[in-house]
Amino acid sequence: MDILSSKWTTMGSTEEQEAAIATIEKWLKKMKMTPRSGATIGKSPQTVILDLQGQDAAIYISSSGFADKMVGTSAFPGVKVYGVHIKTENDFELFKKTIEDKFAPKTANLKIANELKKIAKELITK
Repeated sequence: MDILSSKWTTMGSTEEQEAAIATIEKWLKKMKMTPRSGATIGKSPQTVILDLQGQDAAIYISSSGFADKMVGTSAFPGVKVYGVHIKTENDFELFKKTIEDKFAPKTANLKIANELKKIAKELITK
């Protein structure tokens, strides 16, 4: 598989992992998001961790990528997003829902805060 190299795919230590990272990057782009930071943990092959907000360790990508088989010394097989196992590169909807569910409370709170500011401003100007 020919994978377009990026800052994040270069963190991968296996072809499966690089392919999974590339897929996740495409999914995030569809959602108008991008990883904020990333890191690797473990010995070679390593697990790649991508952060979506601060250091939230949102996405774990094992050396096996989306495969449900162990490759090397991975602590777990596959890809996890906020603890939810994303089984294949065809699970975009589950990936999207998991991230949206995580961000929904913050978005809702921001909308409420903005509405309260608007009401307060109206009351002050009366």
